[in-house]
Amino acid sequence: MSLTIADLMPQIEIYGQNEIIEAVKDQRLIHGIVDRLFVYDKAIITKIEEAYARLRENSAEINNLMNEYNNIEDKTADLPSLKERLRFYTEAGLEEKLPLLTRLASEEAVYDQVKEQCDSIKPPRFPKVTVESNEDAVITSLREIAESFNKRMEELGKEYERALSDLDKAYRDSRSSWEQKRAENDDEIRNALKTVDGIQDKSGNQIASEYTELLKKVRLAEPIQKRSSEIQRKIDDLKKNRKTLIESCRKALDEYSEYMNRQLKKLNKKFGNTIRLSIKYRQNKERVLEELKSINGIGDKGLAGIVQYDDFDIFSFVEDIRSGIDRIKSKYNLTAGNADKIVNGFDEQDLYRMEEFELEDVFQIELFVNGQFKALQNLSKGQQCTAILNVLLVDNRDPLIVDQPEDNLDNAFIADSLITTIRDNKIKRQYIFATHNANIPVFGDAELIIAMTEVDGAGRISNDGIGSIDVQTVKEKVINILEGGRAAFIMREEKYGL
Repeated sequence: MSLTIADLMPQIEIYGQNEIIEAVKDQRLIHGIVDRLFVYDKAIITKIEEAYARLRENSAEINNLMNEYNNIEDKTADLPSLKERLRFYTEAGLEEKLPLLTRLASEEAVYDQVKEQCDSIKPPRFPKVTVESNEDAVITSLREIAESFNKRMEELGKEYERALSDLDKAYRDSRSSWEQKRAENDDEIRNALKTVDGIQDKSGNQIASEYTELLKKVRLAEPIQKRSSEIQRKIDDLKKNRKTLIESCRKALDEYSEYMNRQLKKLNKKFGNTIRLSIKYRQNKERVLEELKSINGIGDKGLAGIVQYDDFDIFSFVEDIRSGIDRIKSKYNLTAGNADKIVNGFDEQDLYRMEEFELEDVFQIELFVNGQFKALQNLSKGQQCTAILNVLLVDNRDPLIVDQPEDNLDNAFIADSLITTIRDNKIKRQYIFATHNANIPVFGDAELIIAMTEVDGAGRISNDGIGSIDVQTVKEKVINILEGGRAAFIMREEKYGL
């Protein structure tokens, strides 16, 4: 069986030689380093997920209704002109002269409307549950439950197909019967047509044909147009409800922020005057910026005002876009050209989708330097590593492996801060360091030291090179490898006058 480190130690934290300094440049890495210190309330997370799920359902309903509305608009676009042409025949008295033809045309329109609905029906996909083979009694019972469900779904599928088949047959039988009755009235219609005077040099048959076709089209379009009004009312109601749903999202997010702030205060007390953490809630704008840059002609430089905007809120931003060019131009310090592109670059469906972006928090790390806290980006490389290492070393249940933590750090920090933190926390957390600095294993009071050597391009444990510092052979390895040899160790002792 092939196993990975994550399989054996799923909660382990591992940082390579250069990962710590690289984390400074990558907000996602910083997020991961700090995020692990927080415990998330499942009830609050569930509340947020449910609030956004309702918001997405609202979007889907509006979008579906809008698509239906647009289709209806296409189908009824020529209804006014049809009615105007029909009015010409009605004023000529055809409705009174040809009542039978009028009735039959209206009835045929109803049949055509029902056929259109029947043709649009698509059989649903009934779900199926699969349980992997297992001899365990509990799993066997679960498989039986799944099989029972699958059987019911299969029966429902067959019943649905039968219902569709019955509907199709009943419709065809009814229409056939109606067409037979219509044929029986042909003589009566022909006699009635003889009473119709020529209109615009058209024969009675031509008049009847055009009148019937117009009547059918109007009768088909009128109920569809009525549906259009109903759809518009539903869309208006959904839009009103959407504002309430957005407030529910905001309320859930505020509850999350309050919960995180309580933990943040406790963490900062733990760091004392060394490190200070802060959270800029939902301020990672990368997803929004990528969306905006999808508009032709907008690049990073043109969005600098949005990047620098503090206290960004995605719901307000979308509403600002709806408000128009002047609003987003002044609020986010955009050029008139870019503001125009943004306002006209998104339709309402795009804005709904953008409102549903769940932006990530931005974690900030500050280090106390020269009497004040300084943000990570304003520190030297060594200070940046110092700040991140302090966060990594805080007591945590997860084991921590770091390759050469001394890189980019000065010996003063290693002796004064790193070693102290290691000694204070090692009884609560396992640390594993690969290092060339003697201070870490010696003054850190390592429980186990392993001296490594290279054999054929691979690392191997040196002979007699494993144990605590109290083991003489291990002590010799520390002196010879980490301290540069016994002579160098003695020379430093003499020079320092120790």
